[in-house]
Amino acid sequence: MPTDFPQEQEKQSLWFEHLPIPLFASVMGIAGLGLLWKKSSEVMGTPLWIAEAIFLMAGFIFCSLFALYGIKLFKNRQAARAEWNNPVSCNFFPAITISLLLFSMILLPYSKGFGEILFFTGSISHLFLSVIIMRRWITKPHDIDQINPAWFIPVVGNIIVPLPATILGHLEFGWFYYSLGIVFWVIMFTFVLQKLFFHKPLPEKLFPTLFIFLAPPAVGFLSYDSLSEINSIDAFSKILFYFSVVTFLILASMGNKFLSLSYGLPFWAFTFPMDAFSLANLQYIHKLQVNTLWIESWMWFLLIATTLLILVVSGRTVQAMKNGKIFVPAK
Repeated sequence: MPTDFPQEQEKQSLWFEHLPIPLFASVMGIAGLGLLWKKSSEVMGTPLWIAEAIFLMAGFIFCSLFALYGIKLFKNRQAARAEWNNPVSCNFFPAITISLLLFSMILLPYSKGFGEILFFTGSISHLFLSVIIMRRWITKPHDIDQINPAWFIPVVGNIIVPLPATILGHLEFGWFYYSLGIVFWVIMFTFVLQKLFFHKPLPEKLFPTLFIFLAPPAVGFLSYDSLSEINSIDAFSKILFYFSVVTFLILASMGNKFLSLSYGLPFWAFTFPMDAFSLANLQYIHKLQVNTLWIESWMWFLLIATTLLILVVSGRTVQAMKNGKIFVPAK
């Protein structure tokens, strides 16, 4: 019998120890797509079962990743600690708590009790992570070149909290998180633009994170709309929505650059922001109560384009896994 068989078996059993924390961004992208299809079933009459199938897929992926990362914490705590201490990868830990918030929105129509448990677990945990990461920003020196749009995730993720909070009737709770998220969005936006304008450009592998610029104004519009409790669209709603449109146009003008990139996990940065932008468009158009041919075509374009985008990124991720390019030791 070959003597190296145990060593080979050991190698096969350790692949999960290199599960990268940014992979949780895939849950955000897929769960957000489910919410988009759910909204489209209300506004455009698409089949609800598509949204529910996507919800199940997102739930399965989240549970799998959560369990595997738990094993990683037990088996390879040093690697997990290195991710937490890294000024870039640490910003993806709140993707776990954001996922819980998205699942709370998904489950509330089916089980208010379970949805509320996920809501409080996700919101309180997210606030805890936001405070810890912000404290690190204040107390530890950082190089300007370490800043990238992924730094939005910890604090701006708070803007998502009002969406389930208003469904549950916790308006003050929602306003608290919204204030934190929207103010720090402006602050972080300034920092990231300063880096992009006056310092080294983003590394090519992080270029997709520019799409994260799209999420704060789009989610900000959706959350403000739910908190304001009015049937019309006020001035602040319009500012947030149209700023997301301008951001989308700027990013779309970089299409050739995005298409030329080689696949990497940062590709998931395309997904949730597009979910949020498409949802914001559906909500804005629904509130305006207009339905012309070009508007209907635009809504269908966003739905189909966002779905295809996530299918492509998902397929590329599965292919990268098969080729052994995902679960590898961090460099």
